[in-house]
Amino acid sequence: MAMEEGALAKVKLVAAVVVLEMLIAGFHVVSRAALDMGVSKMAFLVYRNGSALLVIAPVAYFLEKKDRPPLTLRLMIDFFMLAAVGVTFTQGLYILGLYYLSPTYVSVIQNSVPAITFVMAAVLRDAINDNTFRGYPQTERRYSYPESKIYLDRRMSHHVCELSLFVWMDGSAAPFFESNIERWKIHSGGELLTILYAGVVVLGIAWYIMIWCINKGGPHFVSVFQPLQTVMVAIMASIFLGDRLYIGGVIGAVVIVAGLYCVLWAKSKETKSNGDLLSERSLAQNLLHEESYIMIEDL
Repeated sequence: MAMEEGALAKVKLVAAVVVLEMLIAGFHVVSRAALDMGVSKMAFLVYRNGSALLVIAPVAYFLEKKDRPPLTLRLMIDFFMLAAVGVTFTQGLYILGLYYLSPTYVSVIQNSVPAITFVMAAVLRDAINDNTFRGYPQTERRYSYPESKIYLDRRMSHHVCELSLFVWMDGSAAPFFESNIERWKIHSGGELLTILYAGVVVLGIAWYIMIWCINKGGPHFVSVFQPLQTVMVAIMASIFLGDRLYIGGVIGAVVIVAGLYCVLWAKSKETKSNGDLLSERSLAQNLLHEESYIMIEDL
């Protein structure tokens, strides 16, 4: 019975990760579709984060009402830095890159972010904690550059209410503006649908699915499914956007994915080695404790 429950839990976890990758893959395609419709890059970012804010804010308010720390100057500075690096700068460059490149290429490039993150974390001597939610920003690679991930990991230790943190991040993105008022208008239902999907579905629903998957399976388990997202993006872009696949692009994608798995394999070995070392230390401490207890009894 226990084995069946464990297998069922594993199936649920895998299904959740697959759905997560599908939602993120759709985000790449939908964002490019919005740009092709003529939606302003800056307006898209504001409306996207604004719609996500409307979804996350009530949840954060009710779930973390008692645990939310007081708003201090230090937290305000943290929010500004996170919004500047992790929201404004990162999303702006993402949209700009997506405007000039295909969604498939953008998804492939993002596969290299975990490797860059680990290298930067090692250079900056940043401790990676894989057993808590704070280990997530160093392996999650979708919305932030490595700099913001490492900074986010350090700031999260001072702010335990993750939902409230990202509400403030989305709210801090409001200063984005477009000089042309006409560019702020939504002219069709398709434009509205793309904005709501990018904000509500991806930054709202997909975010909670991601947190659940990481809590259940760990950050490395979720990262292993990243190449599946690239395949989904290629298929969706080919069907809905008419993108063509080239042999050179496929080869490059294979190389990047192989590099991703090398990083994940090395990290899993490192984690296992650290776990074995901790187990040996714990065993030695228990043996010493038992030996001391026996000696006390003999006295």
